[in-house]
Amino acid sequence: MNAAAATAAYYKCCEPLEDSGEEGKQELCMEVLPCVNIGQFARAKEGEKKLMKDLFSNHNLKVRPAASPQVKVVVRVGMIHFSFVSLEWTDHRLSWNPKDHDGIEVMRLPAGKVWLPDIVLINNNDGVFHVALHVAIQAYNSGRVTWSPPALFCSSCGVTYFPFDWQNCTMVFKSYTYDSSEVDLQYALDNQGNEIKEIQYDEGFSESGEW
Repeated sequence: MNAAAATAAYYKCCEPLEDSGEEGKQELCMEVLPCVNIGQFARAKEGEKKLMKDLFSNHNLKVRPAASPQVKVVVRVGMIHFSFVSLEWTDHRLSWNPKDHDGIEVMRLPAGKVWLPDIVLINNNDGVFHVALHVAIQAYNSGRVTWSPPALFCSSCGVTYFPFDWQNCTMVFKSYTYDSSEVDLQYALDNQGNEIKEIQYDEGFSESGEW
């Protein structure tokens, strides 16, 4: 059934029935409505299922996503209000042509199915190196991958004249297993393409009266 036929069927079913009040008419319409989009939902589901199969048919998440062993994987790192770490890199294996996959341009994929840069806070003071939750990554058809897992980072600052001095706390991030010849860490970029060298604060942030 095409969209025009489905729409016609909907209006036909919603015509007043004999010996039925307005309430009965509304109930009938509610029962028919969910059936109208089932075909579109099924097609979207099949399109994503096919794309998943194509992407992971020969995918090894343990292999660094570099075109050759000599090429560095550029990982851009940013932080939002101490709660989310923002990572971005390119994985050429997670690229596709939207025309071949029902126009799909972005996919949410489980973090456990793809290569992840093991970026950790080296100068932490609690011994916790992993993020709080491995949320899904966003993979774009160009091969661009973004990941913003929630994380709680505990570091330390030198306090000399508290509460009168200004604290400049440096947080050192690096890959736990890869060296600089394999993974190149760079600052995240803003919408104008400029590097973001400070923590981004959201609208919910307010300065502490004590600190």
